[in-house]
Amino acid sequence: MAKKAPAIAHRGIRLELDGEGVKPGAFDVLSGLAYVSSYLQMLATLAHLRETPVIFKGMKLVPGSVAFEIDTSEPTMARGLAKEATAMLSGKTPVPHGLHSKIRDVHSALARMPEGTVTRVRADGYMARLRAPKDDPEGVVVEATEMRVTVYRVGGNPAKLSVANDVEGGFTLAIKNADATAIAHHLYGEVDIVAYVERNLAGKIFGGKVLKFYPLDTPDENREASVWREWFAKAGSEWDEVEDIEVELERSRDIVHGRH
Repeated sequence: MAKKAPAIAHRGIRLELDGEGVKPGAFDVLSGLAYVSSYLQMLATLAHLRETPVIFKGMKLVPGSVAFEIDTSEPTMARGLAKEATAMLSGKTPVPHGLHSKIRDVHSALARMPEGTVTRVRADGYMARLRAPKDDPEGVVVEATEMRVTVYRVGGNPAKLSVANDVEGGFTLAIKNADATAIAHHLYGEVDIVAYVERNLAGKIFGGKVLKFYPLDTPDENREASVWREWFAKAGSEWDEVEDIEVELERSRDIVHGRH
């Protein structure tokens, strides 16, 4: 009898669920499909951001514990995207602007997996285990991220930077004194920051540290009143309770520039 030819490894994306009792005829369908869907949406968004022409097409459930195989138009590029996504999911590399919500969706899907379930991704010879981020007893998630923000306040000892954007709202991060001095020149302007941020379980940033920043424009003094209104709105402060806006802005400028 002729020997059976060895199976050819799948060169697309293979998402696996493993663990005791996990098999095609008996697994948590909702959590399993949420994992597959969120991962593929994250990868498709990353491909778009990287301008990588990868198309995901077709899916089948294959023998084993539980494994979903998705064909791709460019297996080698898909492998590169999978490796990059794994580093972002684990918090080892910053998440680019436009991908944060997709990363959080995958984290959420992984966290909903039944206890003891092992999740893996394979892509053209690459394999990695995917895990939900570890929370500390306070429910804090720490992640590396990159985002565009408007600078509203900087100063103090140790130095703190207060920023906001339309996605995250307002928040404050620690910053090195030398960087605080440099970023003060871009007050009320936009900058790109790379930072470690601390999030609560609702996803809101409440702390962290700036690692690098990249300025985009020059501060415009005429914009101060409008940007401070935006800051207080995004940060959840009661702006209407401030009786004299100009006095408050002047007080804030004194704090920023170290005047008393």
